Amino acid sequence: YLNKRKTSISIYDLDQWADSTAPKALADVFEALVGAIFLDFGNCLATVWRVIEPLLRKYIDQSIIHPNLNPIRSFSEHGGKLIKESIDKGGDTQMAVCIVQMPNGSLFEGRDVNKKLAKANACRKAMKQHQHNENMFQQTG
Repeated sequence: YLNKRKTSISIYDLDQWADSTAPKALADVFEALVGAIFLDFGNCLATVWRVIEPLLRKYIDQSIIHPNLNPIRSFSEHGGKLIKESIDKGGDTQMAVCIVQMPNGSLFEGRDVNKKLAKANACRKAMKQHQHNENMFQQTG
């Protein structure tokens, strides 16, 4: 699945995958894993949770602390604006490119297989930097 989503962004940057949906087969594998644990341990939900919870804890905590707000909406609410959307046709595949700007003038670029995802990536980067700047300000203030 990841090989189909070729981007110039590191696959280790989890934020780029935040709004993507996993293929049905992956959901089926996860469901089968949970079901197998449930059945193998005598229909015990506590055991299922004890096994699965450590895998998901980071994402659960982040969802509680920072609800998964649409990055484009959040970006707009903070006064950001769209600068440019285009299609980069270099190489074998075409890539959508989006450039956005925060009110302080900072520019952020997003790339993905279509304009909507590229815009979401750019806005997510901008909001991540904005959050980082706010955290730094709070620590020094």
